[in-house]
Amino acid sequence: MNWETKRIKDVFSFSKGLSITKEDLVEKGVPVISYGQIHSKQNKGVKIDDSLIRFVGEEYLESGEKSLTNKHDFLFADTSENFEGCGNNVYVDRDLTLFAGYHTIILRNKKPQDCRYFAYQFNSDDWRTQIRKNVCGIKVYSITQKTLSNISLLVPPESIQKKISDFLDAKTQNIDARIELLEKKKERYITIRKALINEAVNGEGKGWKTVRMKDIGVLYSGLSGKSGDDFQDEGNPYNKCFIPFTNIFNNDIIDPTKLGYVVMNPDEHQNAVRRYFADEKVIRKTKQSL
Repeated sequence: MNWETKRIKDVFSFSKGLSITKEDLVEKGVPVISYGQIHSKQNKGVKIDDSLIRFVGEEYLESGEKSLTNKHDFLFADTSENFEGCGNNVYVDRDLTLFAGYHTIILRNKKPQDCRYFAYQFNSDDWRTQIRKNVCGIKVYSITQKTLSNISLLVPPESIQKKISDFLDAKTQNIDARIELLEKKKERYITIRKALINEAVNGEGKGWKTVRMKDIGVLYSGLSGKSGDDFQDEGNPYNKCFIPFTNIFNNDIIDPTKLGYVVMNPDEHQNAVRRYFADEKVIRKTKQSL
C-alpha cells in the first residue's frame, strides 16, 4: 500500500499558543482553547466540542496573530499532570477564528489537507507510547516541540487515509451515541438512588430525635503537614496507607483496594482510623502515632 514512516517534523510545522493566563479570559470575544480544555473529558480529540471554547479580547487579533489556528491544525497540551494525559490534543475540524491558548503547541500540516486520519492516530495508545517514553518531569510532565518533532507517524496514501477516517467516523459516532444514552441512564439512576436515600433517612413526621454530629461521635481531621514529596517516595520503608479524598468522594463505603501511601516517620503523630483493611491500619482518625 506504500505506507511510509515519517517524523512529525517532516509532515507538520510548529508554533506556540498565546502567552496568557486565566485572568486574560473574557465572557465574550475571540474563541481560544488552552491546555485545560484539551485535557477535558469532553475532548474526544478528533473534533472541537463547543464546551471547550473560551474567549479572549479582540486586541489579540493584532498582537497574537501567530497563535491563530487554521482548519486541520492540531493543538497539543504542552504539560500534563498525569502520564495518561501526555499527548492529549484536539483537531481543528472546522473553519473558525480560533486562538491556541496557554501551554499549547500548534501543529500545522505542511501540505494542506484533511487530517482526520492523523487525529485518530494521535489518539491511539500505540502512537502516544512514543511521547510517554520521552516526556520530562515528575509531578508535572512537559511535552516540548523537541519531544514531538522526532515522534514517528505512519503515513498511508491520502486515498487510504480518507477510507480509514470515514470508517472510524461512522463507527465512533455510533459508539458515542450509545455512550451518551448510557450516561443519561446513569444520571437517571443516580437521581433515583439519591431520592431513595433521602426518603429513607428523612425523619420528618416519624417522631425521630434530632441530634448534633458532635453528640454522636468525635470529629478528626485528616493528614496535616505533608508535602507532595511524602506521597511520591514509593521505596521509603516508612510508607503507610492513607485514604485519598477521591476514595471518600466516589464511595459511600471506603474501598480498601483504592488506598494510597504516604511517608510517616516513626516519631510522627497523625490521626488514624479504628478500622483495619487487609490487616493494615489506615491513617485518618483516633489520635495516635503510627
